[in-house]
Amino acid sequence: MLKEIFVKEYYPMAKAAGEKFGINPVVILAQAAIETGWGESNLASYNNYFGITAYGRINNYWHGGKIQLADGGLTFRRYDTM
Repeated sequence: MLKEIFVKEYYPMAKAAGEKFGINPVVILAQAAIETGWGESNLASYNNYFGITAYGRINNYWHGGKIQLADGGLTFRRYDTM
C-alpha cells in the first residue's frame, strides 16, 4: 500500500483512538505502519495492526478470534474490524 493511502485511510481511526485514550494519533499511526509494513503484512489482513498476540482475556475490543501464521509460531489476535 502506498504510504499516502495508508495515512489517509487510517488516520481518522488513529485520531478517534487517540482522543479516547489520550495518545497522539501520529504515534498510533506510526506504530501501525511499523507493525504492518504500511498495511502489507498478513496480520493487517486480519485487522491486527499492532502485532498483538492472542493471550489474555476476551474483552470489548477482542472477541477471541485467533490466527496462527506459521506452524509452531505465535498465535495472534484476529479482529472483525479495523
